[in-house]
Amino acid sequence: MNKLKNFAAAAVILLLMTGLICYSAEVGGAVFAAIDRCCRIIIPSLFAFMAFSRLLIGTGLAGLISRPFNRLFRIVPGIPEGGAALFIISNTAGYPVGAAALSDMVQRGQVSKRTAEIMSIYCCAGGPAFMINAIGVSVFGSFGVGLCVFLAVLSANTVLAAVVNRLYRPDKITPVKTENSISEELIGSVTGAGEAVLKMCAVIVFFSAVMAAAEAAGLFSMLSELPELSEGGKALLRSVFEITNAAQIPQNSYKSIPLLAAICSFGGISVLMQIKCAAGNSISLNKLYKWLPVKGALTFGFTKLYLPLLSDDSIPTFSRSPEIIGNLDNLLPSLCLIMMIFILILQKRLDFFHHM
Repeated sequence: MNKLKNFAAAAVILLLMTGLICYSAEVGGAVFAAIDRCCRIIIPSLFAFMAFSRLLIGTGLAGLISRPFNRLFRIVPGIPEGGAALFIISNTAGYPVGAAALSDMVQRGQVSKRTAEIMSIYCCAGGPAFMINAIGVSVFGSFGVGLCVFLAVLSANTVLAAVVNRLYRPDKITPVKTENSISEELIGSVTGAGEAVLKMCAVIVFFSAVMAAAEAAGLFSMLSELPELSEGGKALLRSVFEITNAAQIPQNSYKSIPLLAAICSFGGISVLMQIKCAAGNSISLNKLYKWLPVKGALTFGFTKLYLPLLSDDSIPTFSRSPEIIGNLDNLLPSLCLIMMIFILILQKRLDFFHHM
């Protein structure tokens, strides 16, 4: 059986290599586009948040930020004490940020590998900037639709946290005091985030090259020969591989929003590869993969529930470009980070006056 699997894997790799050679022009264009997308989107949107999340973990500030939320998050979703800040950051900053932070915490001894693998199930989301701007406004021309998708994914992660935390019983997060100075932690956080983002960009470029070869070979054009699929359905199938293909969904495909939200709950195969790259070898993502169908189903259901309440009465018609989906705005995640820092400062002041 193993020989058969190895033979099949070798055949697929040889086929892909042949496609890369035969369609070198298309592959070259896709590679340049992927590098441009990494420079304009991935690095600006993820690098700073990864660096800050590592800094919060390394300095122990994440535990202090979590303190005002610990009781609420421990009762409702059952998140281990000290994990509230990680849940908030990972659900607002971008798909790979949570996995990267959990991997860093395992390496520092702040959390066990088992607990990190449990938390990876619900510490994975695209964040409000992506859902609202790139999906709601850019694709459907509706802020309400984007907000609906974001809240549906957030609700699904909250329900998943409540279920898996009571099912697997994760351990408590233990703050570890670092012996390094803040400047040393800052440098380490920046360089570590840079390394993680560089690996992610390499995965994106590779995936784009392979997808370009498959596209040039006509594998995706076969979708047009399936009459039972609408244009929106074909775009959704493409989105399973790369979420930015959601830009090709017709603006009037209102019924496809719940399915699109389910895909956004994990971001597609390309995003899963990026998450795996960010997690490294510190944690296994098998539990995350196992619970993805449940997360997708929950997101689908919550979207059905929220859509009549949050969507606009009419979605305006406007011309869209596939490039629009890449112009992500990090305003909302930045505000969340500023709010948490403010709460931390307030908490420290209250402790100061309490000891006076």
